[in-house]
Amino acid sequence: MDYEKLGESPEENREWTEGWAELKGVEFAGEQKEAAGEENPAEGDRPIGEEKERLRGFEVRNLSPEDDLSRAGELLYMVDPFIFPDFLGDEERAKEFGPKLFNDKENGLFSYGRTLVAEDSDGKLEGILCYRTSEVEPWDSEVVTEKFKEAGAELPENFERANENYMKKITDAELPPKSAELEFVATAPEARGQGVATKMFEQLRDSGEFEQLHLDVLANNEGAINLYKKWGFEITDEFPCYPDGSVQVYHMILNLKKGEEAEQ
Repeated sequence: MDYEKLGESPEENREWTEGWAELKGVEFAGEQKEAAGEENPAEGDRPIGEEKERLRGFEVRNLSPEDDLSRAGELLYMVDPFIFPDFLGDEERAKEFGPKLFNDKENGLFSYGRTLVAEDSDGKLEGILCYRTSEVEPWDSEVVTEKFKEAGAELPENFERANENYMKKITDAELPPKSAELEFVATAPEARGQGVATKMFEQLRDSGEFEQLHLDVLANNEGAINLYKKWGFEITDEFPCYPDGSVQVYHMILNLKKGEEAEQ
């Protein structure tokens, strides 16, 4: 794949990545503190597939049209130093136009039914996890562009790059049947170290809907990689990252069926 460059060299891009994270006060996947072994909430018994779960004042549930979607857009901006800065521009535009991404399609990318959030006791969203299934609907980049324009959005310089070279290719990539891929995961800085991402993941894992989970993670994001390994994921492949290949990406898989079932 040919990548357009953010900087003049991979070294400059790595410096930009680190600088972005430091400026925003976020780690790449937002979960280094959890991976470092800081205190996580104690696990308790709960019904499989239960939609809501309480943990230390946080409620994990599906995103709703009645939620603060501007906050959800802000959380998306924290996911990665490349994708949403390209797609939404800056943090203020993420809060203004990010809500346009969410939809009520059964299997759409960013659909309410395929987006988990963690809400604190004050009603503020502090975590987000967007996933897609093997039956995800194709991404229509032209419709998304028109939707943003109709809302009065000034499209960021690299909007089309993210729209065509990332979002569209996500939904074009095949997944095995009964599988899901965690696409976007972030926790707000003030909520890190409390197991928020872990609880969102556990709700997806324990839903009983999927036999296999997938995710991609920047190879230099050691904290997130350690967390995902703790969840049971294994690295199965690697490839150049969006947008310019300056950093490798690991593909990781978690098989939820054990023993003879997994071998069949």
